[in-house]
Amino acid sequence: SFNEDILKNVGHHFLKSISEHWEPSLNLACYTHDCSLKSYSLPKNKSISYKQLDDIEDYKTFKETNSIHDGTENGQVAYNWRLDVIRWAHKVYALTEYAFELAEKDKEAGWLIWIDADSYLKKRLTKQDMLSMLNDKADIVYNPEEPFFMAFNLDKQPTVDILADLRGAYILGEMTKYREWHDYYIFSRLLNLYQAHGMKVEKMNNMNDYFYHQYEIG
Repeated sequence: SFNEDILKNVGHHFLKSISEHWEPSLNLACYTHDCSLKSYSLPKNKSISYKQLDDIEDYKTFKETNSIHDGTENGQVAYNWRLDVIRWAHKVYALTEYAFELAEKDKEAGWLIWIDADSYLKKRLTKQDMLSMLNDKADIVYNPEEPFFMAFNLDKQPTVDILADLRGAYILGEMTKYREWHDYYIFSRLLNLYQAHGMKVEKMNNMNDYFYHQYEIG
C-alpha cells in the first residue's frame, strides 16, 4: 500500500522492478490512500491491480474515529511514530481486506505475501522460486528482523483467524491499549499468543537475495 509521497519517492521504483522481473503468473494488488494515480505512468500489465483503500467503509470510519491518534495525540505530545495509529493502519486494512477477499473465493487460497512498497526486486522472481521458499506446513513465513516480506498461508484457518484479530483490534479501537500502536507491534503480540496455541511460524532468511529494502534514490 502507498500514498503519493511513497509513490513519488520509492514506490514507482518498486512497481517498475516488479514489472521487469516478476513472473506474470504472480499477481500484485496495490492499495492506495491519499493518492491520485492519474498523474503517473504506472505499469498496466494484467498481473498488477490498483485498489483504493477509501472504498473500504471500515477503513474510512476508522480514520474518522481515530484521527486524534496521529503520533501527537492531536498536538498534545511530540511526534512519536510508535503512537501514529493512522500511519500504520493503511497496511492493516490493505493486507486484511485482500486476505479476506481471497479466502472467501477459495477455501484453498494459497499464499498471500505482503511486500513493503519501499522495496525493490533486483532479479527475476518466478512462482516456483517463491514456492520453494515457503513451507506448506507453516502458517506464516517471515523474518522478524526484516518484516518487509511476510507470507501468510491462507489454506490454514489459524492464519485467517490472526488476520481477523489484527483487523478487529483496529475496528474495536483496542490498538491504543498496547504499549506501541503500530501494526507490527500489535501483530507480534497476537503472534506470540497464536504460537503458544500451536501456530506454525517459520523464519525466512533469503529474501534479501531477491529484494532490496528501503531502496534509496541517488
